[in-house]
Amino acid sequence: MQKFKEFFTSKTTLSDEEWQRIQEKVTIKSYEKGDVIHHIGDVFQEMMFINKGVVRSYFIDPNGRDFTWQIHFFHPHANLKNLFVVDFASFTQRQPSLMTFEALEATELYAISYKDREELFAVDKKWEHFGRKVSEEVYSMNYYRTASMLTDSVEERYRKLLADSPELFEVVPQHYIASYLGITPQSLSRLKKREYNRR
Repeated sequence: MQKFKEFFTSKTTLSDEEWQRIQEKVTIKSYEKGDVIHHIGDVFQEMMFINKGVVRSYFIDPNGRDFTWQIHFFHPHANLKNLFVVDFASFTQRQPSLMTFEALEATELYAISYKDREELFAVDKKWEHFGRKVSEEVYSMNYYRTASMLTDSVEERYRKLLADSPELFEVVPQHYIASYLGITPQSLSRLKKREYNRR
């Protein structure tokens, strides 16, 4: 759980005793490529941190088409990392989730339940501080994602993703990248070709 500890201690200091108390609440979950981690309509019961792997969260419209909302992953060299696998609205409000979460490759997650999170909040101010910082990061990421979809051109969205997380283009199927950018796979191919010709 070294990655999780490093992420935690980047937000707040932590004694050995405090870390032990957190470890006791965390479970390790493993998924194979294609496994559904969370089904639409279910209440999100756990907040999960990616130790390794890639996860896609997506909406499904009335016609059965899916739209990628986020790609959750950990890569040490990426400028932008999306470390938490959670529908935060569902998890915190105890409401049915509007999204499905699927493993795009073999994935290992560290999970803490809503009940255990609330218990840690009650007894440990550092965990409460950490939870607040994570909430702020999740909100900010979703805020800028929504703003980009509403105000940026397709080219701008593509270049931002390429600059922030070029690794995703190597590990995520292109039709999911296209869905994340809000375009068709054919449009993504044209964008990649134009970008290549500019170099």
